Amino acid sequence: MHKSKATALITVILIVAIISITAITMQGYLRGEIHRTQIVIDNDEIYNTLLSLEAWGLMKITEKQKVSNTDTNAVQSVTFNKNEVNSTSKIINQNGLFNINVLSSIKYCRFSEVSPKQALISKIFTNLILNLKDNNLTIEQINKIITSIQEWVCTRNSAEQNITVTDPRWEYQKAGQIFTDISELKLVPGINTNTYNNLKDKITALPVLGDNGAIFDIDAMLPEVFVALAYTDLNTAKQFLEEIKNISKSEKMTAVLNYLKNTNKYSEQEMGSLKDLIALVDDQEKFYSINSIATKHDFRMDLTSLVTVTNNEPRVIWRKRGT
Repeated sequence: MHKSKATALITVILIVAIISITAITMQGYLRGEIHRTQIVIDNDEIYNTLLSLEAWGLMKITEKQKVSNTDTNAVQSVTFNKNEVNSTSKIINQNGLFNINVLSSIKYCRFSEVSPKQALISKIFTNLILNLKDNNLTIEQINKIITSIQEWVCTRNSAEQNITVTDPRWEYQKAGQIFTDISELKLVPGINTNTYNNLKDKITALPVLGDNGAIFDIDAMLPEVFVALAYTDLNTAKQFLEEIKNISKSEKMTAVLNYLKNTNKYSEQEMGSLKDLIALVDDQEKFYSINSIATKHDFRMDLTSLVTVTNNEPRVIWRKRGT
C-alpha cells in the first residue's frame, strides 16, 4: 500500500513538473512572439511617421517654388511627437552644394581626356578640399582622389587607360556609374574619415545629363562652395552672398563674374567656362533632400529622400534608410 502511494505521489509530481515546464516554455515563446510583433508594429509606426515627414517636406518644397522671394538656401525643419514617437525632419537645398558627379565625364571615360571645363571643375574641387578644417591632404593627393572619382564611373580597366593601380582590388570596386549617394565616396582611394566628415556637408551626388548644364546655383550657393570658387575667406563669402541676395538674376551673374575675375585666379578661357557653369535661368531643375529621423523607445530609423523639382512639381527619385 505504501509503495503504491509513493508511486502515485511521484507520478503526480512528474506530471506537475511536466505541466510547469510546458507552461513556462509556452509563456517564454508567447512573450517572444509578443515582443517580435510589437517590434513590427513599432517599426511600421516609425516608418509611417517618416513617410508623413516626407509628405511635409514635399508640401514645403512646393510652397517654396511658388514664392519667388523665398530664401531657397534656408534650412526648414519640423519636430513632431505622437504616440511616443519622436521625430524631426529638415529640408536641405542640394543646388548650392558641390555635385561630385560633375568631376567625371563621358569623354574622359571614352578617351581618357580631361576637357578644359573638367580641369576647371577639378580646380574648384581641389580648392574646396584645401579649405576644409584640419585638412591634411596635399595637392598631389587631392589630384589622385579626383582621378579615382573620375575612374569610379568608368567601366574600362586600368590597362586600357595606362593607369597604375596601387591596389589591385580597386579593379573590382568601380561602380561603372555615377554616384547615387555621397557615402559611396568613402570607397574612393585617398578619402580618409577626417576628409569625408569635413566634406560631406558641402557636397552632393546629383544626376547629370552629358557634359553640359550649369552646376552652380547663385541663389542657393553654400558660402563654403563660394569660398572655393572665389578664393576668399568664409566671412567675406557670406557677406558678398548676402549683398547680392535681393538683386535680379542677371545682376547677380554680373556681380559674381566680376568678383571671380578680380581674384586673378582664372584665365580668360576659364572665365568663359565659368559663365556656363553658373545657373542663370530660374526654370533649371532643382534638387532637395528631406532628412528625417524618428525614434520610439530604443528604436531609431532614418530616412533620406532626394526630391527633384521640374516646373514646380516635386518628385521623389530615391529614398535611403539609415544614415
